Amino acid sequence: HVGSALAKSLADEGAKVLVADADEALANSVADRTGATRIAPDEILSTPCDVLAPCAYGAVINDDTIDSLRCSIVAGGANNVLAQPHHGDHLRQRGILYAPDYCINAGGLISLEEEMLGHDAERTERRVRSVGDLITRVIRRSERDDVPTTQAAAELAAERIRSLSSIGPRYV
Repeated sequence: HVGSALAKSLADEGAKVLVADADEALANSVADRTGATRIAPDEILSTPCDVLAPCAYGAVINDDTIDSLRCSIVAGGANNVLAQPHHGDHLRQRGILYAPDYCINAGGLISLEEEMLGHDAERTERRVRSVGDLITRVIRRSERDDVPTTQAAAELAAERIRSLSSIGPRYV
């Protein structure tokens, strides 16, 4: 669901989209609806692209796949895109920007919360788009401190937790 929605949004913005899925019928359906080019699942990681967006399976960036990547950015909604934390450092050493999946996925949690609270679509859209600001802060911290984005994101999260813990319990 995440990947097909992303493919549609990107195609609507004029991006050239490549799509791969282990479910061939699903991949064909997404390609047909979005005008995307279908790529075989075993070729997608080594296909040259600007952004690789794993949206279904976790641990796709691992010791066996990391050196075959031909992208500038890895930014997908799958949980645990990196098989191991050190893969974030390896991506950085290769000059590949990694947007941590748990930062990206904040948008889905925000959307769910807004839906449950019955807030309007405009408010939801504004809050979901704020995830881009979070990713920007992660990247800037990574660059400033010369650390992988995974480490920068973890440090920002720890700082946020510490700041909220000083407030005490809060219930909505």
